[in-house]
Amino acid sequence: MGKRLDGKVTIITGAASGFGRAMVKGFSKEGARIFAIDIDESVEKLIEEVDGEFIHLKQTYLTLTK
Repeated sequence: MGKRLDGKVTIITGAASGFGRAMVKGFSKEGARIFAIDIDESVEKLIEEVDGEFIHLKQTYLTLTK
């Protein structure tokens, strides 16, 4: 019997810590392809552990003007 998330793609934001980190680990165990997004570079190490892919975002400040 296959894993519940075989063939599924997941995009997880805030993946370096807390709930996002737990989702990366859990979804990976169930066979999902993981795309992890975070501004914290430690997400790279986590993704190597679960054989996923990551997107590192640099922090940016936006200003709205009229």
